[in-house]
Amino acid sequence: MIGNHRLNYANITNNEGKLVTQIITLIHSKGILSIAYLTSEGKYSGSDSGNWYVKRTENDSEKKFKIENPTIYLKEYNLHLSNALDNRKTQSLIALPDNTDITNLHPTYKVIKYSDLPEAIKEADCGYGLNDSDIDEIYEKLGGKVSRK
Repeated sequence: MIGNHRLNYANITNNEGKLVTQIITLIHSKGILSIAYLTSEGKYSGSDSGNWYVKRTENDSEKKFKIENPTIYLKEYNLHLSNALDNRKTQSLIALPDNTDITNLHPTYKVIKYSDLPEAIKEADCGYGLNDSDIDEIYEKLGGKVSRK
């Protein structure tokens, strides 16, 4: 188990204000994990080098949709996160629905399916520990409100 933890949600938009990806930041006893998650099923292809991922629907291999590459925004988010948190190391991954083909998706970040998320969270370890007050302090730095008893 990960013990005490806090979640911070972020909607990431491009320069035109269009939603690109959503990121959950998990602050827990073994560090900070950023999870970019996409909600659309299909067959994805792409890597860090391009500005776009290509998504095909499962039953139509000819029809393609371009979506902005979430790794670009995850990298930028993590840079801001690290700066806001005194350069603490963070871990990151990309999560996609279970009915998604990710065999042609090759970003630097680990890519998993939603059903693999609990195990990935358990395995996440930034190499430093956080106690309950550290977790609350980081959460507050990210705009969260902690009720004190």
